[in-house]
Amino acid sequence: MKTYNQPLHPNWKGGPEIFQKHYEPVMASIWGRLSSSNQRPVFYGDFENRRCAMCGKETPEVTFKLISHLVSASVGNRTFRSNEECDICNKAYQHHEDELAKWLLPHRVMGQVRKRKGHPEILTGQDGSVKWNEQEQQLIITTEGSKFEDIVKITGGNTAQLAMDAPSFLPFSGIKSLLRSVWLALDPEQRTKLSYIKKLINGEIITNNIEWLEVSLPDKLDAFILECWSKRESSKIVSSPFIIRFIMAYYSIIWCCPDWLTNEYVPSLLPPFDEAIDVKRLQCEFFSSADPAERIGRPNFYFTITYDKIIDAEEERN
Repeated sequence: MKTYNQPLHPNWKGGPEIFQKHYEPVMASIWGRLSSSNQRPVFYGDFENRRCAMCGKETPEVTFKLISHLVSASVGNRTFRSNEECDICNKAYQHHEDELAKWLLPHRVMGQVRKRKGHPEILTGQDGSVKWNEQEQQLIITTEGSKFEDIVKITGGNTAQLAMDAPSFLPFSGIKSLLRSVWLALDPEQRTKLSYIKKLINGEIITNNIEWLEVSLPDKLDAFILECWSKRESSKIVSSPFIIRFIMAYYSIIWCCPDWLTNEYVPSLLPPFDEAIDVKRLQCEFFSSADPAERIGRPNFYFTITYDKIIDAEEERN
């Protein structure tokens, strides 16, 4: 019998349901390896007849000279690009990618995810920082004005808790970055059916609040994956009409779109994870905000790490 690694929405009142019975994928999953920087580009959209999928304008009214990353480059994407985003829109939607990058910063650092150049760095303690060193294959923790034990708390068994000062972020703006990626990956027929997505991105539809789930994976996935599903017309359950899941390294975001008619969030059936992932070891947290424009701060972000040994660079120099 096939088992489904399916997390449960905290407010879900229904019984167990098979996700695939009620939802269908709206596009092929976008899957990119984090550890490889030399993958051949994969382009989405028509190159010959350039029309921007975001604003609808064509050449020569707009230009298409800039590289349009289908998924934000900050999450390790060097492969997937779009032929359907003009230079004006490329720049206009950059702030959504910036907010997603801030949201994911602790996970990008700990997951050794490359940014456009090098690896990201996150602040900790008093003027300290944490950054992955590619050459040394080590996590470099700079303490500066703080004591090491205030930043790294040894918990035994070669495990420790690392304290970081995660930057504040706009969650709905980060979600819009993922929605933009989905929109650019859809074919014209799907865009017609799911026009609600573009209206959400452009602010034509405003929700009264925002809800999302964050999932910590037990083991690192050497990839980023963007998936989305729409509710089947045959489904009779009360659940979200459209679901996005983004996975990167140790972390996943699940966003269930509000009802298309009421713009209200409803408890939703959630997509199962791959059978290789032990759902019992997943750590799921549900978040909500009464104001979609509210900036979320996480000044004391803790990440549990395992290590082979701790090297004091100053002692080594001496």
